[in-house]
Amino acid sequence: MKEAYHREMQSKIDELEKQMEEIKAKIKISGDDAHRKDYESHLAEFQAQKDVLTNKLHEMNAAHEDDWHAHKKDAEGIYGNLARYIGKVYAKYTGSGGTGMF
Repeated sequence: MKEAYHREMQSKIDELEKQMEEIKAKIKISGDDAHRKDYESHLAEFQAQKDVLTNKLHEMNAAHEDDWHAHKKDAEGIYGNLARYIGKVYAKYTGSGGTGMF
């Protein structure tokens, strides 16, 4: 069960990464240096939060079958924060709310 949850979360993380790539493409097309620097800041924040989530998922996988649910709850909170953050960044650069996962 926890393996299936891990795969599901990885899929969600991959979707957020796609959104960051879409933003990057829009900024590249615009050629706006200020937006590029702003994006780099957002990308660094995204990467830091994604690393925290990835570590939590590794802890969850290593946890005993009886204990993994606590890690799952933590992972869901971290993911929620990350998804909201990316949703705001995505909306800023695309005028859209993203994938609706927020």
